[in-house]
Amino acid sequence: MGERNQRTPLGEPSPEDESQHQGASTSEALPQLSDEERRRLLQAWKTVYRLLRYRPRTEAELRQALRRRGFSGDIIEAVLAEAREMRWVDDRAFAHLWVEQRSRSRPRAGWVLARELRERGVPEEFIDDALAHVDEGALARAAAEKAWRRYRSLPWPEARRRLAQYLARRGFPYELIHDVLASWEAHPGSHPDDTLDEEREP
Repeated sequence: MGERNQRTPLGEPSPEDESQHQGASTSEALPQLSDEERRRLLQAWKTVYRLLRYRPRTEAELRQALRRRGFSGDIIEAVLAEAREMRWVDDRAFAHLWVEQRSRSRPRAGWVLARELRERGVPEEFIDDALAHVDEGALARAAAEKAWRRYRSLPWPEARRRLAQYLARRGFPYELIHDVLASWEAHPGSHPDDTLDEEREP
């Protein structure tokens, strides 16, 4: 096989990657494969390629997808080992990317993010590493600011109740929810909308 492209963690495989790779080094590592097994190996590589072109995935997600398609254990593990070497799959990088993207687009409590990563088969050590520097208060404030857009037309007492319910559904503890909303009341300047005082008028 020719010289491999240098990949960054969770680097998206390009069409050139697929055409150049074709499972060649994995096939070389398993010389005992029959022609039929080599055909299946190539199919497994094409499956991994298509899945990763759609979005980053964990090793467990890829393993499960290949099992559902009936690939043998030997082929699955050989393909995954090569995918790790090429850095097409990297569970530690996946965990960091997941936390970063969810914190930005759909903020929720750290324990909820951890649960989502466990559901995708990420090892605990990678989850702990990705969540080590997460600011739960900042996540709660970001979630409240996003939700405020839908409740801003309501009187403040009703908006506050709905915001509290919204934050609770995203896993934030009562004490933190209370602190975030109380800070808006005590310091209107910290609120995303400077009409808070007007919203609170009876």
